[in-house]
Amino acid sequence: MRLKNILKLFLLSLATSLLSLLFLNIIFQEENSLALKVKPTVVKKEQKLVTNKDQLTDQVIAKKEQKQTPKKAKVKKPTKILKKKKQKPVINQDQITYKYITVDQVIPFTTKTIYDNTLYQGNTVVQQAGINGLKRLSYTIHYKNGVEIQRDLNNTAIIKQPREKIIKIGTLTISGGQFNDVQARALLTYVNQERAKVGLPALYWNNSLFSYAKIRAKEISIVPDHVRPNEQPYNSLNPSLINGENLIVGSHRPLTAQEAMVMWMNSPGHKANILRPQFKSMAGAYYITQNGTYRHHWIQLFSVN
Repeated sequence: MRLKNILKLFLLSLATSLLSLLFLNIIFQEENSLALKVKPTVVKKEQKLVTNKDQLTDQVIAKKEQKQTPKKAKVKKPTKILKKKKQKPVINQDQITYKYITVDQVIPFTTKTIYDNTLYQGNTVVQQAGINGLKRLSYTIHYKNGVEIQRDLNNTAIIKQPREKIIKIGTLTISGGQFNDVQARALLTYVNQERAKVGLPALYWNNSLFSYAKIRAKEISIVPDHVRPNEQPYNSLNPSLINGENLIVGSHRPLTAQEAMVMWMNSPGHKANILRPQFKSMAGAYYITQNGTYRHHWIQLFSVN
């Protein structure tokens, strides 16, 4: 009984001690928490104060050192001489331009010659007239600084085809004809008689005209006109020498020089040539063909030379 009581007392004492210890622990924890809340503010203020103090101290020390330290003399740096940069030569760039053009160009007609044995020799006939054609050329022109340096042909278009000229040339010759030079030279006498009647100077016989008169006498037996068989004018044999011409073409009977002069003097145009004051020389020819009805041909040529 007594032991139980002692045990109870022990337990009670132990419980009382534990409670005391627990209570003290609680109080201690509360004090620590309060101390922690107040301590940072105090520390920060101290740190700020300490920091400001250190800065002031450093500034004072720095000023003293500046006063004590002698100023160094400034050393002038040598002036640098700047080299002028070489200017690069200015290169002018060429201006290249282009132009497109079209040009119309004539296509000349060609001439075809046909020899015809049904036409007299020296006689020419145009069977078909020639007509030029036309083509259109397209070019690209290259210019360098405004000056043409190249021309390229791009296209050729035929606008109109040419038509060829066809000419027939006679090859038929007259053979067996003959000249009567005695009667031909007798013309000069009768011509000068008629000129003397009107007070004009006499003409002289021109041997160069005589050669041309024989050619023309044969030609008028082919083409009875003042145009030659080649369609050239009568004086194309020598334009500077031959200045006038009288013809009697295709008489069916022989004619003497005197008869020929009567026929010419009865024709105003022929008479005007015989009596023209500007003429100084003359010649004539009498040609007789071998075949045909109208075989007798007379010609006179005049010159101002």
